[in-house]
Amino acid sequence: MKLVQILALLSVLLLAVQAFDQSAACPLCKTIMTTIRAQLSGHITEPSVTHFVRSTCDQLFIGSWCEQNLYPYFDEIFRSLRENRTDSIACNRVNLCRTKISKVTGDIMFAERDKLSRIMPIGDNQIQRYELFTISHPTMPVMTITGFACSPDFCAVVLKGMMNGKERYSTSALSIQRQIPQVLPDVGGAWYGPWYDAQTDEFWLAYGTPLNFTFGIFDCEDGNFYKRIVTRLYIPQTTSPILSGSVLNRLLYFTVKDDFRVWVLDLSLKLFLGNITLEPSSKNIMLAHNPVTQIMYGYTPGPEGLFRFDSPTKRTKIANIDFTGVSLVPSATVDPTENVMWISLWGIPSRAWMKIDLKKSVDNVRWTPAGSVEGYFDFNPYTIDRVDE
Repeated sequence: MKLVQILALLSVLLLAVQAFDQSAACPLCKTIMTTIRAQLSGHITEPSVTHFVRSTCDQLFIGSWCEQNLYPYFDEIFRSLRENRTDSIACNRVNLCRTKISKVTGDIMFAERDKLSRIMPIGDNQIQRYELFTISHPTMPVMTITGFACSPDFCAVVLKGMMNGKERYSTSALSIQRQIPQVLPDVGGAWYGPWYDAQTDEFWLAYGTPLNFTFGIFDCEDGNFYKRIVTRLYIPQTTSPILSGSVLNRLLYFTVKDDFRVWVLDLSLKLFLGNITLEPSSKNIMLAHNPVTQIMYGYTPGPEGLFRFDSPTKRTKIANIDFTGVSLVPSATVDPTENVMWISLWGIPSRAWMKIDLKKSVDNVRWTPAGSVEGYFDFNPYTIDRVDE
């Protein structure tokens, strides 16, 4: 056995003394991951990962702890090791570590029809747009983007088009080096998302109706969809689609068309938590968040303006904007480096891009005409600094 493996095992052994102290769960998990990496020596398969997780737990006489905290998550551990994710991310995925996003670098991306562009602001009211990709899909020659989200490795887009005479959904994961096309399973309806979880570096998708929404993790590289949560919403809108979604602190907030609630899923515990209920007049809520300040924002197609969620029962208006007439399209994002929100307004006679400075309470809105352009904004992170809590 290599010296690094022996040292790693000794570190685990020291931590294992405190295995049933919850405060030790995160460092114990990370050291176990380090040990498993050393034992695998780059030969990562599902059987080998399962074997070394079990053998490490047995050597340390913490089988009962592992039975509860690690063995139910073999697929998450395998994916984390295969993707070469950090120990912190791997242990976030198995709900043994919690991290806070302390800093993000990156820029704004814009998706329109089948194109992806980088957006560079020039002053308050001018914008330069640099086209980066024209998306192509081998099984779907004509398609449009219905949603997209970016991680440091990929921008993942969901596409809708025709395949063998039938409406189908597919995806493409884009990086500077390549495009990875995938076809989503035929679920007899729409796919929603993607939504990016910055804590675990994962994309989430969903399908179904309020009677049986299914949420899961989508692997951009192998095309697999891992079902995680199935939930039913007891609302009159039994056939309404998901309108908007946003992941903040391992909670997925989502809204449904023609409904006035924000529904909440705990992605770490795989549980439906309930909803945040707004006034019945506040229907069709569209969401965006800042992962650094940990604030969720919303707006509706009416005169309420842009508001901040302060708690499940309180919200504060932060920009006086009348969104009456705007189409129901979740096309906003927050640039956490500047704490600025970008919104692409659809459907109104004078389409526009809006930029709202979230640091200010007055004189914080700028806009530029967008002509006939309708698309989606998202923040493309280059780096994400995570700190274990």
